[in-house]
Amino acid sequence: MLTVVAILAQLEFSGMTDRYEDIAEAHKQTLQWIYERPDLKFVEWLEAGTGVFWITGKAGSGKSTLMKYQYPRTTEMLPKDIPNTLVAGFFFHDRGFNPLLKSQKGLFRAIMHDILSKFKQLIPAAPPKRFSSIEANLRSNAAYPRISDWTPEELKAGFKAVVCQRHLPLHLCLLIDGLDEFSGDHQIIIDTLSELLYGPDNSVVRVQLCLSSRQLIKFEKAYLDYPHLRVQDLTADDIKSYAESKFPELSQLMIRDPNTSKQITKEILQKAEGICFCLLVFLWVTLVVKSLVESLEDDDDLGTLQRRLSALPAGLQELYACMISSIEPFYRDTAARTIQIVGLA
Repeated sequence: MLTVVAILAQLEFSGMTDRYEDIAEAHKQTLQWIYERPDLKFVEWLEAGTGVFWITGKAGSGKSTLMKYQYPRTTEMLPKDIPNTLVAGFFFHDRGFNPLLKSQKGLFRAIMHDILSKFKQLIPAAPPKRFSSIEANLRSNAAYPRISDWTPEELKAGFKAVVCQRHLPLHLCLLIDGLDEFSGDHQIIIDTLSELLYGPDNSVVRVQLCLSSRQLIKFEKAYLDYPHLRVQDLTADDIKSYAESKFPELSQLMIRDPNTSKQITKEILQKAEGICFCLLVFLWVTLVVKSLVESLEDDDDLGTLQRRLSALPAGLQELYACMISSIEPFYRDTAARTIQIVGLA
């Protein structure tokens, strides 16, 4: 038992789940389309239990939010022909304090930690030399020897041992986010992930990969022939649902004048599309719709409402500047500080 604890402790590293935990939870009425739309082929891919699914999109379109959203529901949709299943993953993070967050070594340590934490019976086979060294040390009652750091080769060999073992039928669905944040040559991580998919012909372990990255040429060449989706093509309804849930007055507007409300909704979506970072999109929509609701409460007609929307800038910073300029000079410093706090929340 002490050997198991020691192996898991050596795989774990500081900040291993920081990126995952930093990603905000999806709004409850958003992102459901990934499971509900057959044309996206995501559920079909999950049920097939093999291969790659690629989630792509521009920077800040919400790829990481979508990857995090998958964790609770993905397990229940995997094939039932293998009794032991695990959804594990890693979120690359090139702005993280720990270099492991953007490295192959960090990827494998996190994945192996997830696998061996759940299936501890695989530990003796996964890193065999390390396991034997710790066991021998425990039998001799000596203090723990100074063990060298994991190498990429040792970690890859450990993963290969999991895939090649014949004792435990296992289905691994790996969610790996932010491939473009890997610090090395992107082709290296593409080739490495490709190697994860294939075990021996008689393997009792099956691996499938859900990957996300920006739309960079190397990733397009590697994954465009696999099932894939572009996040920014699919979030318009999410933004609309989010806005309507925040401000029921929008639904009332649609009843009063459906044609004008459609035009207003279309313009909101067009302006929101140009904003990076998923959270900022929703914050921008919140501020814009709040402004329109105030206009409705002032009994402005729909023509005034449209002109007010057209006058609002598309960028979040520009919108803040516009809001600040409309405030009396005496209160502007306080308002600016408040807006900064909201933006960081």
